[in-house]
Amino acid sequence: MRFQFAYLKLNSLVCFVLLLAFISPSLTRAEAGIDKETAPEVLTLEKAIEYAINADTQVKISQLTAENSSYSYQLAKWSAKKISDDSIDSFEAAMGKDAVKSYPEMVMEFSYLQQKQDENAVAQKTTNLYNNLIQAEAELELVKQRQRRLEFISGIANRLNKTTDLSELKARQDILIDSYQKAVEKVESEQTLLNELLKVDFSKKWILTSEKHEKESNFLTEEQAIEVNMASDPEILRYEIRLEYELKRQKIIDDYSRLYTFVGRIKQNEIKILLISLDEAKKQARETISQGYKKWKELYLTLEDFQNKTKAAAENFQQKLDRYSTLRESITEVFRAEEELSTQETGLQKALNDERAGRSTIIVKQANKQASKPETKKDKVKD
Repeated sequence: MRFQFAYLKLNSLVCFVLLLAFISPSLTRAEAGIDKETAPEVLTLEKAIEYAINADTQVKISQLTAENSSYSYQLAKWSAKKISDDSIDSFEAAMGKDAVKSYPEMVMEFSYLQQKQDENAVAQKTTNLYNNLIQAEAELELVKQRQRRLEFISGIANRLNKTTDLSELKARQDILIDSYQKAVEKVESEQTLLNELLKVDFSKKWILTSEKHEKESNFLTEEQAIEVNMASDPEILRYEIRLEYELKRQKIIDDYSRLYTFVGRIKQNEIKILLISLDEAKKQARETISQGYKKWKELYLTLEDFQNKTKAAAENFQQKLDRYSTLRESITEVFRAEEELSTQETGLQKALNDERAGRSTIIVKQANKQASKPETKKDKVKD
């Protein structure tokens, strides 16, 4: 009996060990899965825009609407083909056949234009939130940078046995603790806003990639910016689409020598109205883009100014620090130089963000220039 009992105990122990061996890898995999899920993911601006567009409800609706308009256009083309040219024996019949195909085509182009507008709106909003998070993270890093500087000064003061200076340093470090907490909260707030737009968990963390600051000579000229943005301006495109449709209708009227009838004169006046409206839309767009470009230029110059000031402030701080470490400068002068450096660094970071935001408006539109025109969508469904 003792042997049997001992055998059962041993057998149970072996089973337990085997069970642990089976479960342990599963636990490890589960833990690895959690780590992978919560680990920060690299998020470029392009990827963020892609996520946001795919998650946006209005964009999905406009995409489906545009797709349906493309199907309707294909059906209209098939219907128009069934009407032979030989059967067109009157002006009314010719206008009727043209309307069967041309109107659905215009509706389709309007639909794809609306889709692109919705996508561009999401892209711009994503860009703004993305840049805001970059700015918040940069501000947090500036606080950390100040903490490291004060810690370094404390090391020198401690080596020089400057008790009074150490007390002043401690007071400044305590103030930075509050600044650090506020900076962390701002990062979390901006992160939540971006995640809300991307339709992901609010607590998800990202590793963002900020664009390298480009020299002015590498960017668009004012005329290039105007040309690029006017080519994708939705108001201009609407008038151009409508004008193209009305000119087709006018040609049919002219072919049947009806240009100077009441119908013809009405059509001519409608086209004149469209041309006037188109011209006005172009003037307004040019003025808006020109003003935006000039504002970006001002932001660029401000950025360059802060770069120079920050460099000078950093050199001055280093000089004061060197003199303090050799007992030739007071802690007051070191504090003053450090505060000036901090002021310039904060201004520089804001200038970087402002310049980036001003530049991104043009870049976003430039990237969507061709996509704003739906020619490639016409033949999405083959005959």
